[in-house]
Amino acid sequence: MPSDTLPDLAKFIQNRQVACDTIAVVVHAGSGDGSQSLILSSLFPKATVFALECDRNRLETCKNILKGQERITLIDKAIHNFTDHCDFFSPGSLFPPAEDDPGIEQDRYVVECTRLDDLCRTLGITRIDVLRLSVRGAELIALQSAGGLLDDIRFIHLEITFAPARAEQTSFDEADRFLRSKGFRLCTRIDRTTLRQNLIYEKIGTPGRHRPVTKSVAFNPGKSVIISQPWGGLGDNLQFSTLPERFAELDIPVFISEQNVIRNPEIYDLVWGCNPYVSGISSEPPNAGRPRIDQLVGLPPFAGFIERMEAAHGLEPRNRLPKIYYHPKTLPEIAGTILIDIGSTTIVPPQDHLQNYISFVIARFQYNGDDLNQVVFSNAVAGSHLSIGGLKTIIVNNIFHYCDLINSCKAFITVHSGAMSLAAAIRGERLTPFIHSFATTKQFNWKDYIYHNVDYFVL
Repeated sequence: MPSDTLPDLAKFIQNRQVACDTIAVVVHAGSGDGSQSLILSSLFPKATVFALECDRNRLETCKNILKGQERITLIDKAIHNFTDHCDFFSPGSLFPPAEDDPGIEQDRYVVECTRLDDLCRTLGITRIDVLRLSVRGAELIALQSAGGLLDDIRFIHLEITFAPARAEQTSFDEADRFLRSKGFRLCTRIDRTTLRQNLIYEKIGTPGRHRPVTKSVAFNPGKSVIISQPWGGLGDNLQFSTLPERFAELDIPVFISEQNVIRNPEIYDLVWGCNPYVSGISSEPPNAGRPRIDQLVGLPPFAGFIERMEAAHGLEPRNRLPKIYYHPKTLPEIAGTILIDIGSTTIVPPQDHLQNYISFVIARFQYNGDDLNQVVFSNAVAGSHLSIGGLKTIIVNNIFHYCDLINSCKAFITVHSGAMSLAAAIRGERLTPFIHSFATTKQFNWKDYIYHNVDYFVL
């Protein structure tokens, strides 16, 4: 797999507010010729890299490349679900080639193998910060061999093969299901049309340099939680979007109050209608959402907006971003596009401020003018939809089409609005799309609807 994906891993970790020089232990199973282990060592300048490679056709090259690297330890063993000896097949797999793939020549021999947890115990490793797996179909075996170490691994960089190249190879769905069951979330957009892909997984709750809320506010909802808010915007509804799932974990049903305000029906359809944890609509008095807003007073402003919202409802803060449960499509024709939406209802920035903002973003990030496309809604959704002359336009059919467009574009230029909150939810912890937002000084300093995965232009 190309080594140019490794800098993306480092960038992702930095975006999670984890400094690369705080990464102490990197384990790289399937080092190949050693070049990727060398790159990992350079990306994480204070880490010890443990590189595993046992392919006899690559091992000498690997030794030569890594010779003299004081922070890289080369281990001539395969990762397996037991510690002993095992069959090995070149190039680089525990499994023989698939019967229907005559393109792979079979070279079989016996090598030493080890469980990952046994290896770490022998080496005195108590925690792995970054686990890189390039094991040609044996991903599930390697992950399972980590045992209890999975509880503390922070990031996993997993090379997965989509096409059947090896007998008994791990499928993406098997690896993904296993990692999710162990508390990891996928942070890479999947492309099943490619032969192989490097995927980034992050342990949910990975500590970064932000300071999380440590204490929530007491909340006794009774038999059910009933959410309501009076403002009606997309962002106004999204700010409470993580609550149904959180309360479902406590076996407390969640309803949306009939008093809950929406500016258009599509907001309800996306935020609440698609949420499988919402039990329905209630006519009972609301006890969540707006009724708990006053509890935000006194909660630390350095915590994320959604974290504070969960804490205000008596929950241990866990989510930093709003959630949608609609799975946006990937539109190939939108790849590489820079989408612009500067419409807003609550606060409309001056036109000259917006012009300066957009010009700065285009210059700063070197966006090509030919890639700029301004969205135009078939039905007006914002109180003010400012436009910029001379740009190509893309018609947005409905809110779900809007999600598909944001999910598929290279970058999204918007303002402090519901569109920004939606884009933050869609991007999640992935590297793309890049999200740029204009915000006034008051909006940014107040820290409401401010998200860590958005690049802000403050004026």
